[in-house]
Amino acid sequence: MKRLALGPGLMLKSVLSNYSMDLDDLNEVRDFTWTIQYTAGITARAKTMLIKKKALAFVSTLPWYSWYSQYLGFSDELLGLRSVKDHEKASIDHATAFINRNIPYNTAQLATLALKFSTYWVKDISGNAKEAVPIKNLYDYYFEYFKETAYGMPPTSKMGLRISSRLFINAVNMTKDANWAMFLQAEDARNIPTSNVVEQLEYMKNGFPTRQACYVLKDLYVNYSETEMLTQSEEEVFQLLTPSAIERMPICIIAAFGTNLLRRLDDVSKIILLDRLVTNRQQVLAYTSISRAALQTIVDEGLTAKGRPSVLTGADVNMYGEILLYFPTDLLYAVTTEGAPVALRLFNSLASSVLMPCLDGGRRAAIANLITKYKGDDPQTWRNMSGLCCLLYTLPSGTLSRIPRGALMSCRCPIANIIQYAPEDEARQVECRSDLGEDYEVEIWQRDNVRRVQAWAALDILDPYTIPGYKPPGRRKRAVSDVSLCNRAAVSGADDISNNELSSASSADIMQCLAALGDRYMDNTKAQILANKVRESLSTRSWSNLTNDLMGDMNFIMKGIPANEIRDLPSLSPNNSFYDTVTVLGNEKMKFTDDQLRAYADKVLTTWLPLANMTDVQLAMFNRLMCATNPFTISTLSDERVGYALAYLGVTLEGCSREDVLAPLALKAITSYTWPLSRAEVREMGVVFAGIEPRKIRILDSSSFAGVTPAAMRAMSSEAIKGMDPSQLRSLPPTTAMAMSPAIREKLWDEQKAALEEAMRGHEIGASCRRELSAAAALLGLLIIVFAT
Repeated sequence: MKRLALGPGLMLKSVLSNYSMDLDDLNEVRDFTWTIQYTAGITARAKTMLIKKKALAFVSTLPWYSWYSQYLGFSDELLGLRSVKDHEKASIDHATAFINRNIPYNTAQLATLALKFSTYWVKDISGNAKEAVPIKNLYDYYFEYFKETAYGMPPTSKMGLRISSRLFINAVNMTKDANWAMFLQAEDARNIPTSNVVEQLEYMKNGFPTRQACYVLKDLYVNYSETEMLTQSEEEVFQLLTPSAIERMPICIIAAFGTNLLRRLDDVSKIILLDRLVTNRQQVLAYTSISRAALQTIVDEGLTAKGRPSVLTGADVNMYGEILLYFPTDLLYAVTTEGAPVALRLFNSLASSVLMPCLDGGRRAAIANLITKYKGDDPQTWRNMSGLCCLLYTLPSGTLSRIPRGALMSCRCPIANIIQYAPEDEARQVECRSDLGEDYEVEIWQRDNVRRVQAWAALDILDPYTIPGYKPPGRRKRAVSDVSLCNRAAVSGADDISNNELSSASSADIMQCLAALGDRYMDNTKAQILANKVRESLSTRSWSNLTNDLMGDMNFIMKGIPANEIRDLPSLSPNNSFYDTVTVLGNEKMKFTDDQLRAYADKVLTTWLPLANMTDVQLAMFNRLMCATNPFTISTLSDERVGYALAYLGVTLEGCSREDVLAPLALKAITSYTWPLSRAEVREMGVVFAGIEPRKIRILDSSSFAGVTPAAMRAMSSEAIKGMDPSQLRSLPPTTAMAMSPAIREKLWDEQKAALEEAMRGHEIGASCRRELSAAAALLGLLIIVFAT
């Protein structure tokens, strides 16, 4: 069967239709799914979808005691296609194994698994999964164990905020809590008495508090110096810092004084700062205590103080490790041939994780140069890109073309779901855009370009005549065949198939690869064309003939059914037989029109289950359809049910009506959590926090506002925001503060504006310093891209 891994999708389907599976074949089929994953690259998911029903259905017939052990032997691609119903049956041991695999779960799948975990079990699962576990499951009666469970989580995560509120909200004592300094919030740092700040800084000298907390600590130190040493200015305080003083406080406090003052340190102090960065390099990347501009300044000045090297050897690469990413670009170009593979292994490992910082054009070009240096001019060396797949985005198009199509299409870089860390995509994007400006858009384009080139490579192998404008020498051009349409769907869904081609294809041909065509988001026009093809294939030409399997395979094609025809869908009963359908309809990525959303929600609520009768798992499947409900319907939900659902509804309900949906949910959330809300509960509420009445928001303790998310800020009413006092605004996370609309910001009074600026402190400063530090690097990256294209 392994020979089918690179064959056309239609050929694979034909073989599978006549393939009778028994227990002896299971190992072969399991190996086959891994072969697809590692040799078919970009086509893996579509091909795996062809085998999923046969493989998963067969496993489900096995005795329960061997069921999950057989499942765990399958590839990530296949396990990602398991239904919510299967995940619901998993034991806690198997749920742990499933949730830690590199699988892009949808909201319902992740929520179903996450509901199984409590504090005792949550320690060994990924950061993303920890964030999906409801707060109600994270009881902290044994707080020391809870602290260990939260170690490595971002300070803005629910667990990080819970630690900070428990340890620091009333008083900060770093004599015993220094190991948890990364969770210190700005609001907590303000509780440190000025007279005690020096002692507190010394105890947390190896810590990396939040960047806003670092600025508060720096201000406290300046105030202390003015009182004790009679200094007159911040600059004078900085001039009095001795090398021994710099060794006795967190690096981020020194960085908070700004890049101009960092350059004026003596050489001994500069070397001390650089050495401390290198020693703590993992934490430097894990926590954003220090701005990119400050990091580059510390590295550049430290290297100069040490005696700037002319080349970087393998020993240098091993010594500096991850900090190399903040080296001047000319030194990255000067990595020796011996050091290049060491550096590339390191960079590729970072790029496969959530620890990779955003790179300007100069650094991306320098990494591309390292790849070229490492691979050399021998075409044979480019046939194996193992260990470099996560760095392909740094290569210009001209260099990507040197990679043979098989190696290119098979290169895979799933973002590693590292146990210690949870990615925060929006925060990272804000940070990258702040630091890099338009250069970040170039990085996004380069990443998309890799996917395009991989798709072309896959098409060239599957059917070289399907690539628009592709005319390989010595090959006779032939017309696009029905087989090629399914091959193209296997590579990139309906993305690269025109509306005319889809309209011209027969219904039978569309049905051959329906799951592949419906697997990716598409515009409404394309969805309508495909939906009509599905209806034409039904015996009665009626939507009432759709089955759960068909609607599950249609997936995003369900967007193509007109709102006024959704009532013709079959009854979704018995409810156990339509889990796949409801999971598809509740997917927040569908982006149904308002009329479609209401029609689908009505179909689910009247023929599947009323909202009041849904279990926690079923509510996770209903998910985004909640936006089509109303206060009366939501009132039928229990407070407890809402409390468990907020772990995902707080993310997926952005854009829903504040009055009809968020407000009634917020009322239930407050009852479920009990008032006043903690910062971790505010974080879990997410966008639902915007539904709280403005008068209640005004009386909420300022420390709770450390949990307000950007989505909540975007959804809050102008009345609620303008009613916040300065201490509440000052406590907002920087990403949340930056999400406030300019129109509302303009209407704030002066003290509120000042507080908001303080919440964003360190991020806008980083942006202004960035231009000074990396203009040459950005220009170099731009020139390389221009010449490459």
